[in-house]
Amino acid sequence: MIRLASAILIQMIKDVDNGGYQEDIDTFIKSSWFEQLALLADLDPDYIKDQIKSGTYRRISLRAAYR
Repeated sequence: MIRLASAILIQMIKDVDNGGYQEDIDTFIKSSWFEQLALLADLDPDYIKDQIKSGTYRRISLRAAYR
């Protein structure tokens, strides 16, 4: 289940990078579903929201998330 949550969050980051989905991303990160996925992946949802909104999130190797 952790891998599924991580994969969804990774896809969100890819969508942020590609642009064109800003309204959907804003809706998603405001949802309780986003918070549940982030917590399941052992991430702080508020920190992620701040990073996405400010555009200062760090790009990491996506291979690590699929292990």
